[in-house]
Formats: sequence, C-alpha cells, structure tokens
Amino acid sequence: HPPTSLQEEFITQSLRQPPLESLDVFISYSRADSDLARKLNEELQLQGKTTWFDQESIASGSDFQQEIYQGIKVCDNFLFIISHRSVNSPYCADEVEYAASLNKRFVTVLHRQINTTDLHPQLGRVQWIDFNQHNRDFNANFHQLVRTLDTDRGHLRSHSKWLQRALEWGQKGKSADLLLRGSEFLIAQNWLEETEQQHKQPAANPLQKEFIEASQKAIAAAAAEEKRRQSEILLLQEERTKEAEARLAQQKKSLIAVSMLLLAAVALGVVALWHQKQAEKGTEGQINALNRFSLLLAKSNQELDAVVESIRAGKLLKKNLNIVKPELEEPILSFLQAEVYRTGFKERNRLIGHTGAVISVAFSRDGNTIASASWDQTIKLWNLQGEELKTLRGHTDWVYQVAFSPDGKTLASASKDNTVKLWNLQGEELKTLRGHTDWVYQVAFSPDGKTLASASKDNTVKLWNLQGEELKTLRGHQGEVSDLAFSPDGKTLASGSYDNTVKLWNLQGEELKTLRGHTGAVSDLAFSLDGKTLASGSYDNTVKLWNLQGEELETLRGHTGVVSDLAFSPDGKTFASGSYDNTVKLWNLQGEELETLRGHTGVVSDLAFSPDGKTFASGSYDNTVKLWNLQGEELETLRGHTGVVSDLAFSPDGKTFAS
Repeated sequence: HPPTSLQEEFITQSLRQPPLESLDVFISYSRADSDLARKLNEELQLQGKTTWFDQESIASGSDFQQEIYQGIKVCDNFLFIISHRSVNSPYCADEVEYAASLNKRFVTVLHRQINTTDLHPQLGRVQWIDFNQHNRDFNANFHQLVRTLDTDRGHLRSHSKWLQRALEWGQKGKSADLLLRGSEFLIAQNWLEETEQQHKQPAANPLQKEFIEASQKAIAAAAAEEKRRQSEILLLQEERTKEAEARLAQQKKSLIAVSMLLLAAVALGVVALWHQKQAEKGTEGQINALNRFSLLLAKSNQELDAVVESIRAGKLLKKNLNIVKPELEEPILSFLQAEVYRTGFKERNRLIGHTGAVISVAFSRDGNTIASASWDQTIKLWNLQGEELKTLRGHTDWVYQVAFSPDGKTLASASKDNTVKLWNLQGEELKTLRGHTDWVYQVAFSPDGKTLASASKDNTVKLWNLQGEELKTLRGHQGEVSDLAFSPDGKTLASGSYDNTVKLWNLQGEELKTLRGHTGAVSDLAFSLDGKTLASGSYDNTVKLWNLQGEELETLRGHTGVVSDLAFSPDGKTFASGSYDNTVKLWNLQGEELETLRGHTGVVSDLAFSPDGKTFASGSYDNTVKLWNLQGEELETLRGHTGVVSDLAFSPDGKTFAS
C-alpha cells in the first residue's frame, strides 16, 4: 500500500526536525545478544527514553565508526550488556574506551554469567543490574534499570551539553568565538562547581574543565581590556586639560589672564562632570546588570533566586538615588511586584544542604518539622523557616525513605545498607534494626504506632517494635517487596512485590490472602479511608481494586504506561493514579474514569491530596509540581526544581507542602 498524504507529510516534517542536543541512552552490545538489546531499546522508548541503537540510528552509507562515536558523545548514559561475547569483543572494547575517555556514566546489565577477570576495568567499577534475578523476570529487572537511568538526570544532561560544546571548541582549534559568555558561562561555571564540591559522578573531564576555565579567562581579559580602554580615555582627557591650562598660563596677565582662569574653570568643570557621569554610568550599569540577571533567572524558573537578585538591585538603587536616573526604579519595582504578588509564586523556602538526590520527604504530625532522606546517606530535619535543625548520620548507603510515627516522637529510615534506623527529633539514633539481607526500600508505622513494617529487596517483610526487636519475618513473596500499606484500623498489612502479587497479612505474621491478577510487578498500594478497598498499581499499566477477602472488584484500564503512584482523597470517594504515560487519572470506587489530567511532559512520580481534599499535587520527571482540583482543572504549575521531583508531602494543616 502506498503511503497516505498525511503519512508523507508526517515523515517529511520529522526529517526536518533538528537533532536532539542529547539522548538518554547509548546501547552497547555484542551481536550475539541482539534480542535482549532490541527488547531493551523498545521498552526504554516506550518509557519515553531517547535511545541510540545502531540498528536504528546509523543511516546507510555513513561512516560507521564516526556514527558510533557521535552516538556515545550525545548520550547521557552508556548502557553495556555484559555477556561472554561482549566482554571479549574488540568492537565493544573500543566503545567502552571511548565512553571512558569522555567520562560518561556507565550502566551495566548482566545478561549471561562471565569470568570477571575478562571485564574491562571501567566495567568492573560499576555494580551491574543482574537480569538473571527474579527468575529472569524482564519487567522486575527492567524496573531497576529505569530507576538507575533516572538518577541525577539534570547533572547528566548538563554533562553531555558542556561536553559537546567543549569537544566542538577543541576540534575547531580552541577558537575564542566558541567560548561561553554571559548567562551561559554562569550556568556552566555553577555546574562545574557543584560537580566538584558534591563529588558528582560522572565527574567533569579535563576538556570540559579547560573549556569553562578558558571562557572565564576570556571574560576576565575582555573586562580588563575595557577597563584599560576607559583608563586611556580618562588619561587622554586629563592630558588635554593640562595642555589647555599650560597654554592659558602663557597668556598675558590682564584681561587675557582673567579669560584664562575662566577657561580653566570651565575645563575643570568638564572633567569633574565627566567623572561624575562615569560614576553614574558605572552604578547604572551594575543596577541594569542585576536586573537583567534577575529576569534571566525568572525565565529559567528560578523565581526565588530572581527575587534575591532584584532585591540586590533595589538596595543599590536606594543607596544612589541622588545620582542615578529615576526611571531605573520602575522596572525593578514592576518585577518584584510581579514575582512576589503573582498567584503562581509559591516557593516559601528552599532547603539546601544535601549533596545527593533527595527522594523522600515527610512532615511531623504537628507540621513543624520536615524530614528529608537522600542518596548522600543522611537524613536532615528542618523547620518551616528553612533552617536545618539536625543532620542524622549513620547509614552507610542511600536512604530510600523516612516516616514519622503517629505520635511524632520517632522517625524511621530505610536504607540501601540493609538496615532500618530509629531516631528521635533531637537527632539521636535510638536503634539500628538489622536482619534484612538486602536493600530496605520502605518503612511504615501501624496506625497505633506500636509496630513498624519494613519491605526489602530480599523478598521479605519484617515487623518490629519500637524497642528495635524483630517480631516477625513475613515470607512468601518470590520477588523483592516494592510497597507496604497498613489498613486504617491497623489489623491488616498489604505488601506488593515484583512477583506480580499482593499479599495480605495480620500482625501475628500470618498470611491471610494472596491477590493474583497483575501480569507485571506491583508498584504501589493504597487503602481507602474506610479500609474496605485496596488499590494496587502495576507495571502491567492497570490499577486493580480488591476487598479484604481477596476478591478482585475491578480492573481499571486506561493508562498506557506503568502505574507509578496511587492516592485516595480524604473522603475516600475518589482516588488518583499517576503513570509513566505522563498523565494522572481520577477514578471513583466503581472503577469509572472521571478525568484524565494532561500537562506533564515526563513520568508522573508522586501524588498527594491536601487534607481538605479539595486540591491534589502531582510531581513529575519534567521537574515540575502541578496543583489540580477534583474537576481535573490545572490550578498551578510550580517550577523551580532543576531535577526529577521524587516525593511530595502536605503539612497536616494543609497550608504548606514539600517537594
């Protein structure tokens, strides 16, 4: 069948699109592993990832080697499929060498067992994702791969951007025309400083550092040249004035002397006026520069920083009202009024202190304290004024989650170091709960606060008391346990797993029911307010509703990507589901879809309802938070983050929320 006119137009317009500045993943593999490579490529694209895959990305007649190198250059991640064939392939080794020379981030997938002595040293430094785990369940292992690729995406994207600019500069003889200027330089310099101070990986490579340092030197040299030029002009003016004075001094003393004095006074007045004008211009230039910088920050969604810079401009203006033009005041005041009083300006405080991704936040019951968990191995406690109260140290690997006990006196943390820790609000470690043999993903307190449940990659759930004693180990899942939820009455605990099942348990550790029906890993669980209904979200793109007798009530279809998060409204009549298809859906308990909320341009990662149930928030991989009402109308888009939004939490009074 020949293509339709619409298909022809679509293809033509697609070919006209400029190439992407960077892609997410370069896939390196041996031809013997083509089936897995092709499946990974297809599934990653379904998750919205942009990939470089040689079977799709190299046009016929192209220079194969150059195309490979170009693909590695533009990709944020270098994904290597490990097998006996790939680790012994000279072609794969060449790709690894080139990626290592660019300081690319390596992500490794173990497809077939190998002798580790055959591994390239660069590959040996990376903890691989073993696709032989979970009985070779592709979906369960793929979830871990996606999670790894989503780590610190903002840093990776910047790494690729400045790498490409540095490589172009190097290839074109380090031309000064290609160096960074203005706001672009400030952004690159800030990225380099953060990368080095926070020891981010991958680190900047020598060429990136040289490129940014050369840009800084060029800017400094241009400023020095301008200063020298201004000094020469001033010196020339002074010399001319002196010459005029000398000529006048040689005139006769009578009427000519009077004229000479008059002319000298005029000349001196000109010089003084010139100096005054130069001072005014310098001050005005500084005020204008600060004002332009604040506008630039506002355009890049850094509203709080923009306001700070505008206030600095305002203070400088206030100090120099007698010498600068009054019309400079209007743009500064207009900007401040627009930013502070516009409806969309919501950021109250920015809590800065972690040196790794922040992936969990929680409010204490009284709403006065926020806890944050980070991949920098610490937990921090903050007040609502944005002041850091305590840093809780003790974990030796990423902290995945924090949860406050119902009475607000105890904080529990789950970590990749296989432990759970209990802390008081003075930042003192009360207990370390040991027993899990693999990463602990999640912790949940029972409603009465007497029992703590922990979910682990070791396929078990453990129950603990607050004295740190292990009460029960709940065994039965055949895959890692991904989520936990207590029923509102505290009598039932639900656990979801990568084995595609949900299990119900009592607090004596007895398995009550196994809920089967999902065909993919279970990603999230949520009980309705009355405790009669349990919702489960899955990698099979569906939501299922169950009663506590283990009967499936409804299967809710409509999402075209993994269901990532679920949340019930406080009145229990509505619940929301977020998905990798970038949408949020609202449902009633009869399984009817009420609304589909579109607007995010990335995976919807977390959902939270306000305590009054009138508003809910959605966080996304597009770096934004959106607020919605229950009619599905978008109320606000909150911008300011420069990385993935991983978690949301409303304060108990509903006046504040943290992202």
